[in-house]
Amino acid sequence: MNECVNFYFCVRRKNIPCDACDASGYNAEVNKLDNEWYDFDRTGRRWCAKITQDEVQALWERGRLYDFKELPTADEVNKWFTLSRPGHLGHDAINRYICVETRAKSMGRRED
Repeated sequence: MNECVNFYFCVRRKNIPCDACDASGYNAEVNKLDNEWYDFDRTGRRWCAKITQDEVQALWERGRLYDFKELPTADEVNKWFTLSRPGHLGHDAINRYICVETRAKSMGRRED
């Protein structure tokens, strides 16, 4: 029986902590973008409800905007995110990854 199962696991190995990326794998500038997505540190730079049209396009191309029948505008997606509380997740970790990657590229930075 060949069955593919999705699961998460943790591999524990000796390692050296990386102060630059905080174990994200991103360079310092992209790590900053990633941390500011939800802004848990309350810096005032949260941008998960302020995505651009390029980021919407990237989400759309990857089939991530399930609630829309056609390509939405950035304003529509940002409003959808803001109004998606409670009872709806809005953006998940995959959307976060896609938006961080897209914003980093648009800023002329590599993601690693």
